[in-house]
Amino acid sequence: MLIVYELPSGNPCLKTEAQGQIEVAISRDGSRVAFREGGVLRALERATGAVVSEPKSRTTGPLALSADGRRVASLTDSRDSRGELISVWDLDEAGRCVELPTPGAVSGLALSPDGSRLAVQARDGGTEVFRIADGVRESSFPSESGKGLFFSPDGAFLAILSSEKARIVSLATGDISEFEAVQTLAFHPDGRSLLLGREGRVDVVNERRELVRSFPVPGKGSCALGAFVGDGARMVVSGYWKRPRIIDGSSGDTVLEIPFQVGLGMAMALSADGRFLVAAGDDSWFGSAADFWAQYFVSPFPPAGGFSPYRFPGVTVHLPVLGLLTQLGWIVCGNARPLVAGWAVAGLYLGRDLAIAGHYNLLVTIVVWALAVLAWLFGGMDWLARWLTPAPSLWIAGLATAAVLGGLVLQARRSVQ
Repeated sequence: MLIVYELPSGNPCLKTEAQGQIEVAISRDGSRVAFREGGVLRALERATGAVVSEPKSRTTGPLALSADGRRVASLTDSRDSRGELISVWDLDEAGRCVELPTPGAVSGLALSPDGSRLAVQARDGGTEVFRIADGVRESSFPSESGKGLFFSPDGAFLAILSSEKARIVSLATGDISEFEAVQTLAFHPDGRSLLLGREGRVDVVNERRELVRSFPVPGKGSCALGAFVGDGARMVVSGYWKRPRIIDGSSGDTVLEIPFQVGLGMAMALSADGRFLVAAGDDSWFGSAADFWAQYFVSPFPPAGGFSPYRFPGVTVHLPVLGLLTQLGWIVCGNARPLVAGWAVAGLYLGRDLAIAGHYNLLVTIVVWALAVLAWLFGGMDWLARWLTPAPSLWIAGLATAAVLGGLVLQARRSVQ
């Protein structure tokens, strides 16, 4: 699924089917969207969804779309065994293509706002800027472990992202500003102020690179998405595995949540004017809050194959938790036996979550096994039943069941958020 959202309202204005490995790019004003589905590259008109162009060459790697939506760049295999090339297509002149050499394994492409230059970032090398008209290399800059790059709205600066570092290069003077521990970066529409996404927070710096404001990343964690919206008064921010939020630039308050989850396998791009956000990925990442809640409850026993975290300890933790809570509910509910069903449901889903948590933290697994041993081999449940004799009243059983189901709801809410 590929969806384009209008900001700051968050309303979808284009939906189209897209599956598999997807890369996306969007023009400055959001009028055109380019995306690659598998090896097929397409460019669409956002307003109508009509296909503008579909180059026949099989493409790979990152995409870049010029500000006016006319040119798109991607990697292709050459027809004469020269290896991988960078192809730049003119979408308004079908079939017109310029080919440029690659400086190595390419991790990022960026077209200048006027479409005359192409910046190419190598994964383990530097960043080079080429003139598209004649293929001449204008300049090169250092970068390590490339993670993407883009031009400022006026084309005067080039932002180069590498592992936990960002460089802002002045293309006129060659001056370089460096920022440490940066996970994502965006230019303000004025081309001077910057938004820096870091671990747990988002910083806004002015043209003198002085900190102006700082906000926590909604939901905490690493900043996976950060950009100015519209005139820069608002920002769109998200952590990994969270839903993007529009926040007020002066207070940091959340204005709106957008109904998709940012995560591995998601491709995103924001128009340079901050008015349109395009997201593409598996259909399960998109949906309303109700859809996300349904996702939590849809699979009490996840697949254990491949790289699933459920494969160990899996049922060896899941089933003991289910058994412990069900038996505990049987003892606590006394004569109100129908309430035991609530305890069993809680054991089913909380047991699944603890099984997954035990994959990352062995202590969780050890604690569950220890409780099971104490309860069933050393008579812990029998002792509890004798201690609660006679059976608790209906009020106590109801309150205890409500507390257990409330804990399940809180866990589901935490997982969804």
